[in-house]
Amino acid sequence: ALGFRLANEKEFDIIIMDMIMPAMNGYEAIKKLKANEKTKNIPIVILSNSAQDYEVREAKKLGADGYLLKSQITPVKLAREIKKILNIS
Repeated sequence: ALGFRLANEKEFDIIIMDMIMPAMNGYEAIKKLKANEKTKNIPIVILSNSAQDYEVREAKKLGADGYLLKSQITPVKLAREIKKILNIS
């Protein structure tokens, strides 16, 4: 709930979120963000401990722009992925 309120009140270049959250799962969050006029164009990157093929496919089908596995990502790789998604050199 707090994340959605902030996304509606402020302007973000990108949203990085997990698939497992207290109020709802990542699929529900992606759907809600993409259905909202104010947040529908904000790129979403999933940073999760679980990356089963079906989870990645479903998240991307719903509108996630990236799906990264926490155990395989470093801050440098995360920054690289964000720059790629935002088309920043």
